[in-house]
Amino acid sequence: MNAGWKKTLTLGLFAFLVALMGIMGLLEIAFRMYPPSGTFDSGITWDPGLGYRLRPYSEVIYNKRNGYVRNTTNRYGWVDVDHEEQKAGLVFRVGFFGDSYVESVMVPAERHFYRNLPTRISDAAMEYIGLGMSGFGTVHSYLNSQKWMDFYDLDLIVYVFVNNDIGDNISWIKQKKNRPYAVKIFVEPGFAVEWDDYSPPNPDPSRLEETISVVRTGSMLFRVIDSRITLLEKRFAGPQDNEKLFEGKTLKIPNQNAPPSEWPEEIKLYAQEVAFSVLKQWSQEVREDGKQFAVLYVPKGFEVSEETSERDSFKEWLMDSCAQLEIPLLDPTEALLAESKRGRPVYNDHWTVAGHEAVGKFLGQWLNCEGLGEREK
Repeated sequence: MNAGWKKTLTLGLFAFLVALMGIMGLLEIAFRMYPPSGTFDSGITWDPGLGYRLRPYSEVIYNKRNGYVRNTTNRYGWVDVDHEEQKAGLVFRVGFFGDSYVESVMVPAERHFYRNLPTRISDAAMEYIGLGMSGFGTVHSYLNSQKWMDFYDLDLIVYVFVNNDIGDNISWIKQKKNRPYAVKIFVEPGFAVEWDDYSPPNPDPSRLEETISVVRTGSMLFRVIDSRITLLEKRFAGPQDNEKLFEGKTLKIPNQNAPPSEWPEEIKLYAQEVAFSVLKQWSQEVREDGKQFAVLYVPKGFEVSEETSERDSFKEWLMDSCAQLEIPLLDPTEALLAESKRGRPVYNDHWTVAGHEAVGKFLGQWLNCEGLGEREK
């Protein structure tokens, strides 16, 4: 090949790369301005205690069933405002731990239920902190609480219980890697924490690996493409493991979102025992630290509407568990139903803005009447 052809080929390749980068830049701008339908996008980071979660000060974009919403994480990666480590004077701090109902990317952060609670109750200045992440189960919220309970010097820890938490605690039910899970053991505290495929990022990446990581986490275009490829892989990879040899029987593994009536009895009892043990240990640790502990129940869709034929949940189990452990159980079902009867839908896959308002009002009343009852003790 002569010099003229080499030069032409080099120029052509250079022009192609410039054009490709320009197209990708335009797509990046377009995706940020008008995210594709079905997008749930955010930056991620590695948490050695919990696995991958949202990156600090990253934009979280939700464009799914509940509409199009943009939020921003705070300095520690939670979808909430920043909070100082030290309290500003005599402040009563409440921390909410849970999954997507605390994270609540489906509504603007300023409309979250805990952002609409009273700033003062009697003589107490109040501060509320949201520490939730989609996909967390009871054990993840417990581990999260261990880290942040003393860091923020919380006075009241509220665990926001969702029905799928029972299954989210178990690795072979959840089937999501790079996350800790709970397993049953026959000595106190009744469970142990084990990781499913602990694969943290390379602490000493090559320049190429570092560049790829920056592009993958910093570019919305690449994150959307990556998420679409993952969905396609799941679609064509066939079904997940759907059977397990359990206590000498081959049983169907339930979906964590399935109602209790669809769970094999042996697996349901196992998962409930694990969740109970975590709840027991968590509440004990909180009380031994001189703090208060409560559980907020998230009603299933059928409990706040008549639009589904599903009619069972883990609520009865939760009521019995909280009664045994002497944990206050906060149930906003009636408040949500009352708001729904006023013609304001409170549930659309998750709580709507009206649902958050109803739960916030309910919690404000509870805090005013009972929630600060042990404050002076």
